[in-house]
Amino acid sequence: MANTFVEVAVDAAGPAGGQTFTYHLPDALADVAVGEAVLVEYGRRRALGIVMSRGEEAPARETKAVEARVRSDGPLLPPLQVALAQHITQHYLAPPALVIRQMLAPGALERVERVIRQTNDGLEAEWSVVAARTRDKVERRVSLTDAGRSGLEVPGLGPRQRAVLAELMASDDAISAARLAERHGSSAIPGLLKRGLVALEVARVERLPLADRAAGERGTRPLDTELTPPQRTAVDLVRDHITAGRHATLLLEGTTASGKSAVYGAAIAAARDQGKGALVLVPEIALAVPLLDRLRHDLGEDVALLHSALADGERADEWKRIRDGEVKVVVGTRIAALAPLGDPGVIVVDEEHDSAYKSDRTPRYQARDLAVELGRLANAPVILGSATPDVATLGRARGGEYEHVTLPRVAGSRATVEVVDLRAELAQGNKGLLSGALTSALERLDTKDGEQAILLINRRGSASVVLCRDCGYVQVCPECHRPLVLHAQSLSLRCHHCGATAPLARRCPACDSPRIRYLGGGTERVERELGIRFPNLRVTRLDRDVVERKGAATRVIDSFASGQVDVLVGT
Repeated sequence: MANTFVEVAVDAAGPAGGQTFTYHLPDALADVAVGEAVLVEYGRRRALGIVMSRGEEAPARETKAVEARVRSDGPLLPPLQVALAQHITQHYLAPPALVIRQMLAPGALERVERVIRQTNDGLEAEWSVVAARTRDKVERRVSLTDAGRSGLEVPGLGPRQRAVLAELMASDDAISAARLAERHGSSAIPGLLKRGLVALEVARVERLPLADRAAGERGTRPLDTELTPPQRTAVDLVRDHITAGRHATLLLEGTTASGKSAVYGAAIAAARDQGKGALVLVPEIALAVPLLDRLRHDLGEDVALLHSALADGERADEWKRIRDGEVKVVVGTRIAALAPLGDPGVIVVDEEHDSAYKSDRTPRYQARDLAVELGRLANAPVILGSATPDVATLGRARGGEYEHVTLPRVAGSRATVEVVDLRAELAQGNKGLLSGALTSALERLDTKDGEQAILLINRRGSASVVLCRDCGYVQVCPECHRPLVLHAQSLSLRCHHCGATAPLARRCPACDSPRIRYLGGGTERVERELGIRFPNLRVTRLDRDVVERKGAATRVIDSFASGQVDVLVGT
């Protein structure tokens, strides 16, 4: 029998991770599939690797045998993602082992253990992957026993204990012990346990980022809404490609309120009608949740969310749900392009021109281009949506490489633009960041009628330069030599390049002068000036300093969308 040879990405630092190595499969492991984890001999030690490809052609050099299959709950990666990993490795000159790690759940390759099992033929040993950093989340749950089903008739029970039994009888499933204790008191459950009326069990709990969020909170146009002719043209194009299982790239160009989201939703619904999944990429985390709300409302099904702000456990659980096929629609930032979605029927890249799609860490992939390649590998159409397309994308569309549909605005009127010279404002004595025209517009804001304002500035913090008025010294980061930015809320100076912080200096570090001046401004200063000039307006801020706190971005966007905020300040 001819040997089967496999290319293995060895999970090792240094040169081992920079290339694949050829091994052959012994007869006992002849069914090892692409995407599975295996143990191989590398140098003088065993190493974990992922099978990248199989073949019958013998290499020029003698090969070692794969030592063992490493069990997990199925192949770690579907074949489509393995092919995508090979593209990333070749196109972006990235080490295959590092690429594989980026595509797996956090901690998926941290530890391998050997398990001995008793079988009819004796003892059998096998290796299995253990996720070291993402242990399962568990909770204690309370359920009724047979005696507990008539527990309300038991004498001597207190009102809280009877309330617990009544709630359990009304539920078909076990209920979290913590929630019961929160509603009825922690002393109610132990007494019921002693009487044998209830039982405790430990159950695994999936960490779902959207567990406490209702679907469709802001979905306003269901899929059966009448589409405009340009929208219908785009949807029909994509549906034809989905039905035929054919790859094509469509540039969907349209300004705000032109209905691009309606096209996205209809295209995803068409893919789901064919039994296929869908991938939706957005450039920023803050944009993921509103679009996800819209899709959950329109599609009426569960949607997975992937972005870098999720905890490792949440990302691991979402990754597993996607890989196991429990959820077919994935929404996320650029890391979602690496999601283990095995059968995408359509891929959407919203705001395709945004620079956030470019990864600044190895592998340094461009998620938009990666989405196009993923569509080619999966024979699925790709929609690139933007009001201001990237020049390269527009060039490919005009050259005929991409299909192109332009959507006109379907709601509202085009905004008017007024340019204000702040130098003239300064000459008139206005030293603040709010111009006279902007102040007048905010004064006319009719909050009772639901009018709102969004103020954008391209800097964070309260002052962008800390300057000595005597010697002209500017305080800079000792590592990056860039000006430090004042953050008034934390009373610190920060470098926005490397993240270094420094305390406020009362005297100039160069000449010891106390005459230190703070120039320029950012979102913190705008927020403070608004609070002083317009105390009746409800103002909030959305920038990187805010979104560092878990769930903060979602809370800010939800409060603005629900009308609880009058003015939103952000970058």
